[in-house]
Amino acid sequence: MIDPEGNFVAYDGLGESGTTGIISIFPGNGSTITDLYETDIYESTVQQMNEWYEAGYVDKDAATKDPTQESDVKAGTTFGYFKLVSGGSAGASMVEQSTGRDMTVIELADAIINTGSIRKFTWAVPQSATEPEAAVKFLNLLYTDADIVNLLTWGIEGAHYQTLDDGTIDFMPGEDATSCGYYIGDFSSIIGNGFLAKVRAGQPADYREQTLKLNQNAILSDYLGFGIDTSAATNTLTALTNVVSEFNPSLLAGVSGPDQIPAFIEKLKAADIDNYVATMQQQLDAWIEENQTSQN
Repeated sequence: MIDPEGNFVAYDGLGESGTTGIISIFPGNGSTITDLYETDIYESTVQQMNEWYEAGYVDKDAATKDPTQESDVKAGTTFGYFKLVSGGSAGASMVEQSTGRDMTVIELADAIINTGSIRKFTWAVPQSATEPEAAVKFLNLLYTDADIVNLLTWGIEGAHYQTLDDGTIDFMPGEDATSCGYYIGDFSSIIGNGFLAKVRAGQPADYREQTLKLNQNAILSDYLGFGIDTSAATNTLTALTNVVSEFNPSLLAGVSGPDQIPAFIEKLKAADIDNYVATMQQQLDAWIEENQTSQN
């Protein structure tokens, strides 16, 4: 988000999933949950995007087009875009691989670790598991055994990939992603402990170390570990999601200006957003009280 002074501001969504993006706690607001779409920061973001859109800086079809931003850059129709990049500026190599062009990553906001970021990719043992203990033992290996992590991430060394002199890995000579025999994409951080995975050629050889340092220096949310429970508000959440899907894409793409926000908020109110936010606030307050009690 962009505040009225033109600064990029990150907020804590408290692990909210889906496309609503309603829940927000901004720096300086304590533990008060706000409806993102009623904040001054949302309005200033829409204002800025609309100005950029009218100036021709934003794709005229940005709110509705299907192609990814990366494919637009690769096609030469886009020169830059906003994106959450793993590894900070070191993640530029990943962006370059996906776009096929030289790219520069500019960090606009501080890295923050919150509930949403730590549970972006999760593993679980289902209740229906016939051998749950064996499943947990295997999960433990995914976080401790580099051989297993690299086998599942990259395949068999010497058959599906080769190790280069600098320690990074690449396809075997004459092979690529379509012919190497095993390639799941550059998802090298989601198979267990990503820090045990070898680094793809084109990225810095010390990419894992850079990422670890970024994580260690990141700001920890005061509410890390708390996640909202929307199970009791399924119908309300569905109605809110429909409203957000109707207005938010065109507003954040700059196609619509701030003058459309009142109509957006009116429909959110009709969909019972105030009660939804109040319910989530009650959950957070209870979590804070419980954690303060357990720490005393």
